[in-house]
Amino acid sequence: MTEKSKKALIARRTRRGLITGIYSGQRKRSRIRGHELPLYTNKELQTWVQMQPNFEKVYQEWIDSDYDAGMIPTTDRIDDSKGYTFDNMKISTLDENCNNYYNKLLNFT
Repeated sequence: MTEKSKKALIARRTRRGLITGIYSGQRKRSRIRGHELPLYTNKELQTWVQMQPNFEKVYQEWIDSDYDAGMIPTTDRIDDSKGYTFDNMKISTLDENCNNYYNKLLNFT
């Protein structure tokens, strides 16, 4: 891994870098799904995420897991038919987010 790659990885693992990645992913997935893009800015998402009562715990558990991919903090949409809005999101791990999605699919059919 190059020095530049190492620095980029370290930056993505900071609170700010992580949330910026979440924001970028939300915009990308909104376009793919045909949902409206988030109406908030990256800075507003930074504030919202860090104000969530469980964010620090989920973030620290991700660090303690040596950055296990399934433990990475994410924003999980409560109602998957709607886009990303502060009242339609909660903080969870990637594993929890995926499990919620698949459980909803199984219960739908």
